[in-house]
Amino acid sequence: MYLKPSWIRMVACVIACVPMSSKAVSLAKAQSVRGQEPSRDVHGRIRDAISRVESGNYTPWDIGLITRAHAVEAEPMLRDRLGRSSDWFERGRLAETLLELGDDPKGNWQIMLDSARQVLRDVPPVPYSYNEFGKQDPAKVSPSFRQWAKAHRMSENAAQSVATMEEPMTILAIGSHGNRESIPILESALKSPNNYVKAMAARGLAEMHSEASVGQIIRACQESPRDAAEAIARSLALFDTSQAQAAAEKYLSKERTEEIRQAERMQRKPVPAGSAN
Repeated sequence: MYLKPSWIRMVACVIACVPMSSKAVSLAKAQSVRGQEPSRDVHGRIRDAISRVESGNYTPWDIGLITRAHAVEAEPMLRDRLGRSSDWFERGRLAETLLELGDDPKGNWQIMLDSARQVLRDVPPVPYSYNEFGKQDPAKVSPSFRQWAKAHRMSENAAQSVATMEEPMTILAIGSHGNRESIPILESALKSPNNYVKAMAARGLAEMHSEASVGQIIRACQESPRDAAEAIARSLALFDTSQAQAAAEKYLSKERTEEIRQAERMQRKPVPAGSAN
């Protein structure tokens, strides 16, 4: 089965917290169906995306377009760039794209795992502070985050991208391919000081039906501020077990839990009780 690129899942979960449903994403999905002939305009955008990746001046959207279009003509360029890159974030993104295109699944999967392990060794704090009610305040930058950015000689904008996009994306990527070898790494990520990383780890575990991880996901909720706990608990809503459902309803409400489950049913089956671990 053709898997939706995990960076799209990450954006859906982090930004919208439910599967994406905008007209733009619907169009992108419609154009990405394998076997469907892309329009001439799409061919031009694919060529532009490949050129940007080759130059090194590209975004996750370029990588996503190459993956959705199954642009196998990009494989030689991607392999070359992967071989020359020493950046763990980039290596993970490139390896996932090559894996999605069918190139060296075993080797690229190991690169993705190595990338995830590497980023967990140096996780930036959440950029924003939380108030006494556990709500994130985007106007108040966390002092620990500022210290991390300074120690890494990064601007706050660049460090924010790492904290809220690149590292969570790297973690979710390994959970989106159904390979249970990633479960220990995802469970370690649940203990991260970065709540975005925690939420993506929980999502990855839910996508792999890791019922044995439910207790650890609940613990991550308990140890997180209210806003973060709610984001993490959305993944609990995907498990069809009494323990997970009770925890999800505690943080989200019964109505919100059911809304999330209904939205997910549009894309995949809910996690069955008693699934293999």
